[in-house]
Amino acid sequence: MPNTPALIGAGVAGLYALPGVSEAERKQAEAILGAVGATVWIEDEALMDAVTAVSGSGPAYVFWFIEQLAAAGESPWA
Repeated sequence: MPNTPALIGAGVAGLYALPGVSEAERKQAEAILGAVGATVWIEDEALMDAVTAVSGSGPAYVFWFIEQLAAAGESPWA
């Protein structure tokens, strides 16, 4: 999932592979996704939704929160 941290090589990608995927194929996937940051293998595909929420939406929420704090600090009403 593309996100802001990936733009600067600080993204995190969760990877899951079925048992039939070879070690070479896993390394290839890791190399491709590793181009934009760290990679983490998960053992249970059911965890992929949580990984996506944290690594994809989490940074956007933090950046938005920081922007709101900065805007509040600049506000004449603060």
